[in-house]
Amino acid sequence: PVGDGGFSLQWTGSATLGTGAFSPPPTANSIPDYRSCSNTPNVGIFDLSTVISQINSNTTNNTVTFYETLSDAIAQTNPLPNIIGNSSNPQLVYTRVTDNVTGCYSTSTFNLVVFPVPNVTISASDLSICHGDSVTVTFSGSPNANFEYTIDGGPIQTNVLDASGIFTITESLT
Repeated sequence: PVGDGGFSLQWTGSATLGTGAFSPPPTANSIPDYRSCSNTPNVGIFDLSTVISQINSNTTNNTVTFYETLSDAIAQTNPLPNIIGNSSNPQLVYTRVTDNVTGCYSTSTFNLVVFPVPNVTISASDLSICHGDSVTVTFSGSPNANFEYTIDGGPIQTNVLDASGIFTITESLT
């Protein structure tokens, strides 16, 4: 081209067969947040190798790597190891899926999110009751925590604390 008017290319012949003159980049699927629980507030350990096949299932022809920044992912510098501790909560992680033959690549992101280990305690309205009396049992702890309990050796029951961290049941002694 001459000047600053730009130009266009028209592909013809074998350049239009199959995928054309340029191979398409591999897919870099978006995945949901990678969650972990920890007793240490906002600090978790993550094994990134466990999400590789979710990001791109063709691990024979493609390589999936992880980075802290988009510029590192593009330049392929400072890759994260497979086992990492997060540096913030949540922490955004960049993925790069590279075609092992063509070198074409795609990027995506996901978050590492650390939640506190749920804590549930139990209390009763009365510690001593008689036949026919009822008792209210209150479970309290981390809001929205799942928990399991049994009544008098019965089957395991599962429930969830509400948004304020409370769940109650009232039982009559029979």
